[in-house]
Amino acid sequence: MNLQKYLSFSAEASTALRKKKPVVALESASLLCALPPAHRLSGLKSILLAARRAGAEPAIIAIINGIIHIGLDAAQLSQLCSIDNPVKLSRRDLPVALASNMTGAVSAAAGMIAAMLAGIRVFSTPAIGGVRPNSFDISADLQELSASGLAVVCSGVSYGASAQATAEHLETSGVPVLGLLPETQNPISETFFRPTRFVSTEQAAQIAHIKRNLGLSGGILLTANQLSTPWFSAEEYQACLSRAQQSAQKRSLYGQALSSYITSYFMQHYPSAIEIRIQQACHCAAQASEIATHLTALHSS
Repeated sequence: MNLQKYLSFSAEASTALRKKKPVVALESASLLCALPPAHRLSGLKSILLAARRAGAEPAIIAIINGIIHIGLDAAQLSQLCSIDNPVKLSRRDLPVALASNMTGAVSAAAGMIAAMLAGIRVFSTPAIGGVRPNSFDISADLQELSASGLAVVCSGVSYGASAQATAEHLETSGVPVLGLLPETQNPISETFFRPTRFVSTEQAAQIAHIKRNLGLSGGILLTANQLSTPWFSAEEYQACLSRAQQSAQKRSLYGQALSSYITSYFMQHYPSAIEIRIQQACHCAAQASEIATHLTALHSS
């Protein structure tokens, strides 16, 4: 089966993979579909810089004209950031998007699929989709994480999801949830994981390496939380979430559309949420870059 006809690599990503240099895959929906247009390009450039400074080549994944792009050049970045309402494409959307020559940003689930097809072992997203309390809404991100062999770095779950319920779901699927050192104290919030074990980026790479060598399916989830911008208080978070959910209910939104709407609602009503999202994305990309570097060294030893 010729999968290459569905994939297009940037020159930088292609060179890094060919030379067996460390590469980290980045999904695009968390910024393109959540941030106001004025913040998208600068936010994405900040993430790319953070990853490169940490030692790996970053590859932002998106779909342009029905082709999965592994890494984007400057013109492609500008093109995607200029779209008024970028389409968020998840696992279920991939065949339709490719058959219909669609252009859009990819969710974590679709990004993980693309990373596996491209031969990239480490993936970064500021927030992974999770389990919504008191519902049957379980993000496709979790299904893909349990099926892939990726080391995935995130800061927590998307707004409105429960980190505790998500961690329990992943545990059932055999996906370990580990914290990355240095251990940080986060405010009480449903969106942050509270792992019981913390590891360095080098140890994380060793765990991913050993898991693959043992033939164990499924990825590992690594949480990275470092924020200089104060997080919302518990009261602020719950109040904004309640208003966002009520607004979404009036619009009859559910599933993927609900998740995107709630995230955008936070960005619109709390300006600090924009800075928080960019900071989370940069920190996760840098940590993922370190893991990719250690993993590459293990493969070559």
